[in-house]
Amino acid sequence: MVFALVALFVVGIGARFALKERAVQKREAGYESALGEYQRALKPGMTREEVEDYLAARNSSVLHICCVEPREIGRHSWDDLIKIGHEDPPWFCGENNVYVALQFADHIHPQSGFEINDDDLDTLKAITLLYQPEDCL
Repeated sequence: MVFALVALFVVGIGARFALKERAVQKREAGYESALGEYQRALKPGMTREEVEDYLAARNSSVLHICCVEPREIGRHSWDDLIKIGHEDPPWFCGENNVYVALQFADHIHPQSGFEINDDDLDTLKAITLLYQPEDCL
């Protein structure tokens, strides 16, 4: 009897793990699909104005951040994030959102100052997925 209960417990844990893993794979496929849609519609070299016109036509909610690539020093333009999903956060964070990140290159490089401004002539340089833990301790 004890062996049967232990076996059922092990099978139940295994089934739960398998279902969770399948759900993760399904979400990942959805993220890749969304990324592919943006990559087909938006090409590196497009201006910020062209990209943001496309996003406005789709009624996309855009979050502006500096900088998707953390080592970029001297940047003066925002990158754009479009939320496409969320994952379970680590215990020390409130959220773990998934974004399509639109990374831009500055149109002009000011000689001084740290002000960040968008320029309609900034150019799109990359479209990637970004997993962003948020509200962390």
